[in-house]
Amino acid sequence: MKTLLTSPVVLLAVLLGAVGLATACTASQASTVQTVTITARDLSYAPSLVALRSNVPVRLTLVNEGVLEHDVTVPGLSAGEAVAPSHGTGEHAMVPMTSDTVHVVASRAERATVEFMPQRGSFEFYCAVPGHREAGMRGTIRVM
Repeated sequence: MKTLLTSPVVLLAVLLGAVGLATACTASQASTVQTVTITARDLSYAPSLVALRSNVPVRLTLVNEGVLEHDVTVPGLSAGEAVAPSHGTGEHAMVPMTSDTVHVVASRAERATVEFMPQRGSFEFYCAVPGHREAGMRGTIRVM
């Protein structure tokens, strides 16, 4: 008789636990942020290839280990949905930015962060400081 009373209670506890776990997993997945760190050295980025999931928020941090100011400029990557854009200190002449450009600037020995919601596609990123892109300071972001 004791087994019969314990069995439904145990079953109910297991079911409630499963529902709670499923709810927690769904909420956790919905609030997940992709974090990406790009390190700028004078005239190069590491990594130069970044893979992201579409429609999952991104927190991109630019770490500048160079002696010059650098930025990451990504035309076409839906900056209109940017949460926390950083346009730096203005020490370099920025090219005009459109609303579909993600842009973050870090002075030497500093870091800066931008958040955005990526859409599918392949996007070139580069340093907009005059001459840096032409010297090879560029990379690719692939959003799948």
